[in-house]
Amino acid sequence: MRRRTQRFIEAQSAPHRNFLSRINPKMVIIAAIVLVVALVLGGAYIWYVRTYGGARKISIYNETRADYEWKVLASDQGITCDYLLSRTENLMIDGGEDGTLIPSWLMIEGRLVTQPQEESGIYDLGDQALLLKIYVRQSDRKSAKSLKKRVMNEIDISAQPLDDQMLWLEAFLEYYSAYGTTSDLHKVEDLTEAIFDENGEIRPVDLTYAEYHQNNLGLGEANEAPYNDEHASLEGRAGEGNESYASMRGVELSAIRLRLIRTLEDNDFLPEGSYERNLEIVRGGLISEDIPLYAYAYNRNADGNIEYIFSYRHAAAISVSEAISSMRNLAEAGQLPDNSFAFIKNLMINDGRILSDYYLVSGKVEGDESVDSYLDIMSIALEKGDRDLYSAACAVEGARVATYDGSPALSMIFRTRNDRYVFYACENLGMILALM
Repeated sequence: MRRRTQRFIEAQSAPHRNFLSRINPKMVIIAAIVLVVALVLGGAYIWYVRTYGGARKISIYNETRADYEWKVLASDQGITCDYLLSRTENLMIDGGEDGTLIPSWLMIEGRLVTQPQEESGIYDLGDQALLLKIYVRQSDRKSAKSLKKRVMNEIDISAQPLDDQMLWLEAFLEYYSAYGTTSDLHKVEDLTEAIFDENGEIRPVDLTYAEYHQNNLGLGEANEAPYNDEHASLEGRAGEGNESYASMRGVELSAIRLRLIRTLEDNDFLPEGSYERNLEIVRGGLISEDIPLYAYAYNRNADGNIEYIFSYRHAAAISVSEAISSMRNLAEAGQLPDNSFAFIKNLMINDGRILSDYYLVSGKVEGDESVDSYLDIMSIALEKGDRDLYSAACAVEGARVATYDGSPALSMIFRTRNDRYVFYACENLGMILALM
């Protein structure tokens, strides 16, 4: 009892301490750190939920890649992926006028002072799609994100050629599978809805076709000029003899990227049955067993039946380049018929090059060289496991590889225009992808 009384008296006589004097500074610091960490983690969680919470995993298609032995076949023709990539980046991207987007073509300076280096000033959506694919394969997230942002903000995708829209959707799907956010998922959905209808078929676009005055034998496209060294327009080619023009709403068969459509269906972006419906449309475009090329385009008439448009540049002539693109799509899906493959292989091996048009009346392949077909042929050969065809296509491409040591475009693939050397983004980027 005395001890309790003594402690009480001592407590009353001790100096009085206020609330602040009772706080332990060390505990304050610890509490502050805990609070800051909680706020940071909470903010990070909220950001993650907003950015990735609505995203979902998707299964991307399995793409056939060229292994070492196939790359050696290209290397034997002077085509090396690393050199080609480095030069293309240095000349057309880092050293280009834009710095992020790649121009459709670049012409290096000529021998005369009046022939300076020149860029197209045009940034095709398809070229940006190829570049985005390269960045994703390189795991270059920063460059891929920057390019994606520029394209989405500055290019009107809906106004681009249909094949470019499909290629961009394919590239964007690859980007989403690697780095996609909730916002990117919504963009994939929006792009898919803009291109496809409720049945999973591609929405028709405006096409223009070349036809005879008396009988409608051939159709063509207004959206994009045929791809050759001069990029000559359809209008500059038709009008020969009795040919004139008409227009329609339809879909190019070469734009039906079957591998992409199957992936979109498998991941519930398109309704069930979309792939089979589109596959049957492409298969139905076969000219005949004797002429195993494919129609240029199709449309649905008022009764819902499919009508095929067999010609492109000229009436009564099949576009070989368009047919080869359709064959590539079929080969990627494992659906290319043997007779179609044999037809193209015979053309490539026997003639050593591909010309633009197959004339139904004469049964001959004539016209300008279809320079843009060789990459498609390489892809077809790879899918079919045919090294002879692959080597033949590489040889034609290798003949246009820049070999002058002093050239800034050394190792790049060129075309000629009025004795000037022009480097097209689609060809160089396409070759890089073929060898990655």
